[in-house]
Amino acid sequence: MTAAERPTSTEIRTNFKTIRQLVTDELRKLLLTGSFKPGEKLDENELANLLGVSRQPIRLALRQLTSEGLVEAQPYKGAVVVRLTAEDIEDIYDLRVSLEGQAAQLAVTAITPEHCARLKRFVEEMAEAAQRGDYASFHQLNNAFHLALYETCNRKRLFQIVRDLRAQSALAMNTYLLFPSAANRALREHEQILAACERHDADEAERLTREHLGRTARVLLDLVRGEPSKE
Repeated sequence: MTAAERPTSTEIRTNFKTIRQLVTDELRKLLLTGSFKPGEKLDENELANLLGVSRQPIRLALRQLTSEGLVEAQPYKGAVVVRLTAEDIEDIYDLRVSLEGQAAQLAVTAITPEHCARLKRFVEEMAEAAQRGDYASFHQLNNAFHLALYETCNRKRLFQIVRDLRAQSALAMNTYLLFPSAANRALREHEQILAACERHDADEAERLTREHLGRTARVLLDLVRGEPSKE
């Protein structure tokens, strides 16, 4: 991370959120965008210097991120970025396929033209990111598309669970799926989901979402296991 990319202590201290919230949000963002690698130690002093705060909010933020499944405490090492195993990915994606399919189905029954227009903008920006080879931005836009869709399902707890599961699986996505073929395939699948939303075809949106996530899980599992992908 360059000095220009680092948040300043002034930015952190003058925001309306609490210091703890701001530090947690910033560390979560760094984890989900691949600034720290799976298994990497998260040193409290280094993080405090990076964000221009004391160690106390860093410690509280790491505790929160541990509860979210992004960080784990290891004996004699302290806080480290979670490294997902094949079994972890299977568990997470089994839940995601079921819950996100349901969220998509519920969302499309209530979706408005304004929401569809917002989703379309995300897809257009994903296409632009893929064209210029900016796969980190592509991944963030992919996540934004899904969360923007699911937030219209009007099921607060379902949305929160899905959001947390997506955050956990993002650790693996950042490591294994930032390459052109995955982005191009994902873009086509998002275009299909968007088309189902625009037609208000809730059952088709659910089916496409399940297939999209199932394929992603299979690719991830093949790569984690060191096997050639069949997808």
